[in-house]
Amino acid sequence: MIIGIVNHEYENFTYSLEINFNGSLIHKENVFLVEKEKWEIPFKFKAIKKGEDQKLEFLLYKDQQIEVYRELHLWISVI
Repeated sequence: MIIGIVNHEYENFTYSLEINFNGSLIHKENVFLVEKEKWEIPFKFKAIKKGEDQKLEFLLYKDQQIEVYRELHLWISVI
């Protein structure tokens, strides 16, 4: 999948992206973007545990804030 962040804040920001699988951190990255800049990376993920309703969670924070700025999660079933 492709992960993307676009800065629509009208000023420069540092974002922090955390990716969790079933509550465990699997990737973390800090991204500095100037106004209207876009950042994209390919992200490969392999679930090795079988089961239904496993949560892959993408959390975006801005400027070292504690609360989540944006959030996306996907429910994955592995057979």
